[in-house]
Order: sequence, then C-alpha cells, then structure tokens
Amino acid sequence: MAIITCACGKARNWGYDEIRSEKREFASNRLRYLKADPLRGIELEFIQTANATKAYLNLHSFHKTDRKDLLVTFEAGGQARSSSAYVLAGGQRVLLSEEIAEWLMQTLKEGHSVHVQLPGYRQVVDAAGFAHKLKRMQHPLPVGNPFRLPY
Repeated sequence: MAIITCACGKARNWGYDEIRSEKREFASNRLRYLKADPLRGIELEFIQTANATKAYLNLHSFHKTDRKDLLVTFEAGGQARSSSAYVLAGGQRVLLSEEIAEWLMQTLKEGHSVHVQLPGYRQVVDAAGFAHKLKRMQHPLPVGNPFRLPY
C-alpha cells in the first residue's frame, strides 16, 4: 500500500519579517527573496526603518574581494541597468543605491521578474507574491505588544 501526499498552495517566493516597537525608530520590516540558489545564489533583501528603505544583495558563498564596490547588472521587462554597489565588511553583503532600490521595488511590483548579475553570481528574482508583501511592508499592522512587564 502506497500513500501519496502532495502539498497544495502558493509558492513562497518572498518572506516578510517585522520587528515591532512602541518607538518608531526601533521598528523595522524586512522583505527578502526566498528562492535563491543556496550555493551561488543572490538573496535580494529590502529593509525598511523609520528613516529609509535600503536594498541589499546577500551572497550565499564567500566573495573574496578587496574592492569596496562591484558592478551589478539588472535586467527586467526589456530594460537593463548597471550600477555600482557598495560591498560591506565580510564581502557577503552588498548595499544597493537608493535609485536601484526604488527601480527594483517598482519593477517587481509591476510583476516583472528581475535577472541580477555580478561577477561570479547570477540570480533570477521571481516577482510572484512581491506586490502583496511590499504592501504589507509599507503598511504594517499597528498592533502593539499586548504584554506589559511591571519593570
């Protein structure tokens, strides 16, 4: 006798996390692409704080470089853009410019998949589910912490 099971449901391309705080300056929201190749992939991540929304590329394997900037190429909807991005300490996290972050959010919101490429890495970022998660990130629920400690 064989038992066959299947999981039905929507694919989870995007993950959303939030850190809530009564003080707005300590709260943050994170939206990240979950389907990246675990060996040579690039994880696209957006972090929103009270002051700004920043976009990062997280490299899944060690990227040895002495350079502080890398040329990153993005292709979507027949458009190609290249931009210099700042490599953070450790070499596995790259900060994208505000202009590219805005373009990426708008392009993914419109439903276009984005091809991301930098030396030694290539990733296709699927837009499915992005618009819903972005709306959630930009308008988080205003529920506070129901637990109050006496100190």
